Amino acid sequence: GKGRGGGDNTIKNDTNNSGLARRRPKLKQEQLLSIENENSDLFGTIIPTLERETKSEGKIKVELEDNGDINGLINQLELETYSCAVCTDPVKKRASIWSCSRCFVIMHLKCVRKWAISTIPKEEDDGDTKVVDQSTYRWRCPACQYWVGGIPRASKCFCGKVKNPQLKSFLTPHACDKICGKDRGYGCRHRCNLPCHPGKCPPCHHFKKGSFRCACGKTEFKLRCGQDGNNTRLCGKSCNKTLPCFKHQCERKCHSGSCGQCPQKEEQQCFCGKEHNSLRPCGSGIFDTQDGTKKFSCGKVCGKLLACGKHRCTKTCHAGACSPCSRSPASYTIGEGEGSVKRKIK
Repeated sequence: GKGRGGGDNTIKNDTNNSGLARRRPKLKQEQLLSIENENSDLFGTIIPTLERETKSEGKIKVELEDNGDINGLINQLELETYSCAVCTDPVKKRASIWSCSRCFVIMHLKCVRKWAISTIPKEEDDGDTKVVDQSTYRWRCPACQYWVGGIPRASKCFCGKVKNPQLKSFLTPHACDKICGKDRGYGCRHRCNLPCHPGKCPPCHHFKKGSFRCACGKTEFKLRCGQDGNNTRLCGKSCNKTLPCFKHQCERKCHSGSCGQCPQKEEQQCFCGKEHNSLRPCGSGIFDTQDGTKKFSCGKVCGKLLACGKHRCTKTCHAGACSPCSRSPASYTIGEGEGSVKRKIK
């Protein structure tokens, strides 16, 4: 097939190297990529490992997702040490396989077909399997229980472009000679540009516009295109947000959600003054407008002397001034006759 630039998207055998050598994707220095050298001596590692970069003493971080250990899967397929998730037998290089598009687990095609057909319901009268259209029948992946549409009939390569791919010495077993081209998901418009490969496609090399901050707001993250920006990032530093008491700071590590109440204790006095220096949660209580401190209700009778000067408050310990005495008249009259004046008692 032809790429956008008109070039050939198939992978050519490199005659200058060993038969197992593969074409490596071209990398730019600014892409912050490095190649795993420990696995490249035998099979020619083709998948770059994405590193995490920290700038300005941790204030800006470039967050990169795991590449799904594609190189490890390639090595297992080459060595025939990868086990089928259904029968647990090794997946041979020439075996017909099926790979889940959700969990990317590789299984024998015959095992998957047997599994899928076994889920078809039976007839109620004679117990025989119902006749269904296998091309549209929905069944669940044995590994992740993801709903799959259609029972597979033929083996396909990992990118899905070629049926029954031929085994070639310069290709990964069960892979074709095309570029993967899968959609990375999460709104990324750049398709995977690696050769057909097992496992999850690595994250996009392009950065999203703008930046994202962690839960405490201290660390700024740069995300790759296709990474979910709605997930809360945690930087691992102390939160240090001001607690509701406005006296102390949160001592927890960067976290999502509310910091909660202050764990410290402070001495408080009740409204009626009967209890002094009681240890209460810092920041609790009700603000008293008379002296500007936070107080609490002890639950006892107030007992303060009312404005009448004769009776005491009978309410439960409360904030604010006591109510007027219930025995005092609501108003009084000055003078007699037509010249009398009626006034309310404040």
